[in-house]
Amino acid sequence: MHGLLTRTYFRKPRGVTLKKVFFRDTLSRSRVIDLTGIEMNATDSDFTWINPLGGLGDTLMLSGVLKLHHDACRDIKYNLIRRTKYLSILKGHPAISKIGFPSKEARIIGTDYWSHESFGRKIHAYDVLTQIFNVKMTEEKPLYFPGRAEIDPILDKIIPWKKHNILFAPSSDSPRKEWPFVLWEQLIARFDAGKYLFVEVGTNRTPYIKGAYSLVNITSPEDVIALARRCDLIIT
Repeated sequence: MHGLLTRTYFRKPRGVTLKKVFFRDTLSRSRVIDLTGIEMNATDSDFTWINPLGGLGDTLMLSGVLKLHHDACRDIKYNLIRRTKYLSILKGHPAISKIGFPSKEARIIGTDYWSHESFGRKIHAYDVLTQIFNVKMTEEKPLYFPGRAEIDPILDKIIPWKKHNILFAPSSDSPRKEWPFVLWEQLIARFDAGKYLFVEVGTNRTPYIKGAYSLVNITSPEDVIALARRCDLIIT
């Protein structure tokens, strides 16, 4: 498997200089491969596969970085290893050619930015992802969602919207990041219930937070993104 990365092919877009890109196989840490001067008429099977890792927030960052990459290098695309958790955000992405399962000979790139030495030394996770995909860093750090971003009319109708609406997700894929649930209740109790609505989202392992309007286990990632656009503040 280590030999899979010794030959890497891409068709270099006109006007774009490819310098270094990080690739990752299943056995070794990320490596740097110089792609300068390597050209090829790539077919769908030649594209490097992305192995998505992390939570949904990480996937939104990945989606934003891939959109920047696509806008700069439209001739270069990727295949995506199928993982149900990430399909709702990455399906239909213009930088993704195919979603499925790679062969043993496939080139695979991991999105585990936290394993890179640059992460944590005042380098944002988004910036590490731009390094992995050889994208120019940007202060704005845009996110990108290729699906619908409009709130479901039925959902919009049943939510008792107030003057100020706050969306929050108390649970996390990484429990060490979770705030104690009792503190959420204390936070909500500080606000005027007549003016502020706290909308809670999460999976079936998310407990109900007293004082919140719960949408736990009834929303999809698309719904949550649409709710985020509708609310005044987001707390995660």
